[in-house]
Amino acid sequence: MNGHSDIVSFIWSVAELLRGDYKAADYGKVPDLNPIEQAFATLKTLLRRENARTVAQTTHCIGKLIDQITRSECINYFRKAGYST
Repeated sequence: MNGHSDIVSFIWSVAELLRGDYKAADYGKVPDLNPIEQAFATLKTLLRRENARTVAQTTHCIGKLIDQITRSECINYFRKAGYST
């Protein structure tokens, strides 16, 4: 990822994948999004420890830190929110 627009595109692509078949008109029917909030909270905690102060530093850190959130951790986020995995 090279810039802000790349990060934004990446985040929206993840959101689209997580949203699945739900569209804006169906948002009232979307299940609780706590797993997403938990993943972002973990990422923000890791990012704060890096003390990045520029867009370039932040972009680099996000790319590095996202891999620290394990598959099993993500599965647990979904389990805690009541999703079957």
